[in-house]
Amino acid sequence: MMLDHGKDVLCEKPLCMNEDQTLQLIGHSHSKGCFLMEGIWSRCVPAYQYIRKQIESNALGEVLNVNCRFGLPMEKVGRVMRRSLGGGVTLELGVYALQFALWIFGYFPQNIMANGTLNKDGVDEEANIVLHYGPDRKAELMLSSLKRFDNKAIIKGTDGTMTLPELAEVMAQHWKKTHKIVCRISGEMENDTHTELSIVMPLTSLDSVYDIEKKLDSDDYQESMKSYIFMLKDASSDIIGVMRKLFSDNVLFNFNWDGVHGKRSLSKLKLVNSVLFDVFKLQGRIDFEDSMRRCLTLSHNRHKQRRYLSNNSSSATA
Repeated sequence: MMLDHGKDVLCEKPLCMNEDQTLQLIGHSHSKGCFLMEGIWSRCVPAYQYIRKQIESNALGEVLNVNCRFGLPMEKVGRVMRRSLGGGVTLELGVYALQFALWIFGYFPQNIMANGTLNKDGVDEEANIVLHYGPDRKAELMLSSLKRFDNKAIIKGTDGTMTLPELAEVMAQHWKKTHKIVCRISGEMENDTHTELSIVMPLTSLDSVYDIEKKLDSDDYQESMKSYIFMLKDASSDIIGVMRKLFSDNVLFNFNWDGVHGKRSLSKLKLVNSVLFDVFKLQGRIDFEDSMRRCLTLSHNRHKQRRYLSNNSSSATA
């Protein structure tokens, strides 16, 4: 219906129940000149961007194997267990594992082998799938809607191995958890500062701001902070997006750029004027300061709006 009326469509997975339906839908979108996409949003989360960067930089060498185990107890989820509702572990969980393997290798497999078990309604409860990509290259996927697996995804290459420790968390990832669950290349050391920052950011109190400022007296801490902000930049791309990951609006309401009108000066914070500027220095000092002022204006407006709505809500309740 939406395509018929010239509307672009982002569709919840699964896109359709079978290949014929999918091909018809894609053809229909082309005939209408509309955008159509299955909503595999996990490809947009920071962990996926990190994985892509490692593969493209050849950190793993040639990718040889993808192993993915994804299982969650879902017997009580009616739509997963019933054929008439498009149930089945492959359509519910398997789409994530399958798209992950296809995304890693970057092309379709030469051969597919699969087996599994069905419930009384003819719905697949468990499945084992092997995608063959050529000599010594394959993806092995194990799925279950009856029990919880370790839910790991492992990418093996000629020069290294990368592991996503909790695939289900990556699929439903919040930014604060990213560093804890993002893949690690074999031999890479855990960065304790990144882990700490992923928990405390965005900063929600002045005490936390000045605690970070003290720690930034250390050159090592500054370098760790800089690399953490580069990670934020990869996910947000612009200064305003990164600032929202670093500071809450409640904290920024205490600051303006120059420290006038009874506010604190954001420009005097090492986190901003030294570390953050170093990450965005290619845009130049003048543009950087203009971006900071614009960011503060937007943050102050959001803070005032929330306070206004909160006050109105309290008055209405009273």
